[in-house]
Amino acid sequence: MLRNKLARPFLALLLALAIACGAFLASFAEDEETATTSTTVTSEEKSEKDSKEEPKSEDEEKSSSTTKKDSDKTTRKSEDPDKDDKSTTKQSEDESTTSKEDESTTEPTTEEPTTEAPKEPDFAPDYTGIAQTTYEGVEGWWRVVNGKIQPKATGVYQNEYGWWYVKNGRVDFDFYGVEQNQYGWWRIETGKVNFKAQSIYQNRYGWWKTKDGKVDFSYTGVAQNQYGWWRVKTGKVDFNAHGAFRNQYGTWYVKNGKVDFGKTGTVVVGKTSYTVREGKVSGATIKVPLVNQLPNYPTGCEAASATMVLKYWGYDINLSKMVNTIPRENLRTIDGRKYGPRITEKFVGDPRSTYTSKNPGYGAFAPVVSKAMNNVISNQHGKHKAYNKTGTSFTDLLDYLNEGKPVIVWSTYNLKTPSTVNAWYIATSTGPEYFSYPRGTHVCVLVGYDGKNIYLADPYGAKTKTFSRSAFNDKYKLLGRQAVVVQ
Repeated sequence: MLRNKLARPFLALLLALAIACGAFLASFAEDEETATTSTTVTSEEKSEKDSKEEPKSEDEEKSSSTTKKDSDKTTRKSEDPDKDDKSTTKQSEDESTTSKEDESTTEPTTEEPTTEAPKEPDFAPDYTGIAQTTYEGVEGWWRVVNGKIQPKATGVYQNEYGWWYVKNGRVDFDFYGVEQNQYGWWRIETGKVNFKAQSIYQNRYGWWKTKDGKVDFSYTGVAQNQYGWWRVKTGKVDFNAHGAFRNQYGTWYVKNGKVDFGKTGTVVVGKTSYTVREGKVSGATIKVPLVNQLPNYPTGCEAASATMVLKYWGYDINLSKMVNTIPRENLRTIDGRKYGPRITEKFVGDPRSTYTSKNPGYGAFAPVVSKAMNNVISNQHGKHKAYNKTGTSFTDLLDYLNEGKPVIVWSTYNLKTPSTVNAWYIATSTGPEYFSYPRGTHVCVLVGYDGKNIYLADPYGAKTKTFSRSAFNDKYKLLGRQAVVVQ
């Protein structure tokens, strides 16, 4: 009985489980059928729709594909909000990138690219010199002043490696020439000063004689470069030079500024005749108009010599006018002493008198004569000037002749040796001052020379006289190397 009571509930439980399982299986079968039917209908509808649409181009197909992908993405977004946010951000970035790429490939921009200005090189604020760097995109050696590059600098400047020619702020390594700085004009080769340069070089102003790389403005003579030998005056080649000019090797015939080594014989330039052999000059003679001081002015040799030289240069003058142009003063006797003026300020005595006359003529020295000659030149509005060249050496006297310039010189009559002196006192604020000079002094015009002799135009008789070089030089020194030149 007890077994039957226990079996009834158990059977009832098994029956309930069987009913539940049957219901579950029936429901599952129904869902499967519904899904299959839906899929079949959708496929048939899509096929029918596709058969009714027109063919799409490749672009349209791509667009459709893109749209479907976007739709799928949208569907997925709704499924996962976190993924949706990230996907949306990435999509936005992709679209932005695509848009920029499209713009750059379809239409070029008209805007200029913006670039930062190059930074100026940094130097110590106290640095001044030439430094290697890049400035505004240009590499080179640049002029720097107080730490700043000077792009407008042009000149010759120094750094630790030498002196350099700078143009528009940068060393010009291609430059050859002669350029200036505050210390002078310098020979430049490949942009650098050549301190060994010892020749003649060109710049925009002419050709220049250099010594140790620097233009030598003190040089006057004949110098050489690779093109020949040239007449140089105060450092610059004189292309107008025509005549005879001297250097350490001799005197040379120059035409158009250049030594003519092909010339031999007598060459006449203006009023000067030269004796030339293969370009080398051995003598020169100037044709000067002779003036005779006799008989009216027996001691007027200064005025007569001045008249000859002024006539040579084209001035309208005669002896009597010249005598009156020179200031003079006679000697006077005070307490048994003869007093007179300084011979460098006035003609002492009377040029119309001899040494033995009551008021004898003693003469005048170079400063008096040059001043009187300048008065004549000035009154005739001349372009020349008479120069007191006292102290000029004998060799330099010959250079004046080579240039066609006759020279008034002080020596003695016929180069005789004086045996006595002329003397007097000069009154000064401190008392009488004694003065004397050789008696027999005579003034002539030096007009020529050769290898052994010199030629004097002597106003005492209006003759050209020949004397040895040594004899003349001896008496010339005795009278203090006094000379007057017009140029």
